[in-house]
Amino acid sequence: MNKTIVNTILIALFGALIVTGCAKPQATDAMSDSTKDPSPSITQSDPPVEPIVDKQPAKTAQPPITLEQIRFAYDQAILSEQARTTLSANATILQLAPELKVSIEGHCDDRGSDEYNLSLGERRAQSVRAYLVSLGIAAQRLKTISYGEEKPLDTANNEMAWAKNRRAEFKLLN
Repeated sequence: MNKTIVNTILIALFGALIVTGCAKPQATDAMSDSTKDPSPSITQSDPPVEPIVDKQPAKTAQPPITLEQIRFAYDQAILSEQARTTLSANATILQLAPELKVSIEGHCDDRGSDEYNLSLGERRAQSVRAYLVSLGIAAQRLKTISYGEEKPLDTANNEMAWAKNRRAEFKLLN
């Protein structure tokens, strides 16, 4: 008797499955669909719908721009080959960012008078500026200043410290 009840339930479930699982999809009336206007009607009181567009450009984190300093020989404002290579790389960076303005700072070691070192620092800064202009950087983007011996990187009194202090550095103005 139990077996009969289980068989009856299974047959009923199987029949229900067949009836619901095999139903044909409803046919659509192509004629009635084609006569309908797919776009909603717009009356004069309805304002035009504008798509939402983010008009702000995506802000991407950009690495800070760094221009490499160059070094000079003792009592010299002449650019070495290494200095010219560094300045060529700096010029490439400046060409990629034409809005940047730069201050070229001339520095000296502490040997010599203050007046002489200010003059030498200015000659160094001018030498760097002239070379960058020759590489295509607009002169109006480049300002020069001499600090002479006023801002040493290393205050020791030895050749290694003096060599570090004989330099031209770059500061971004904007």
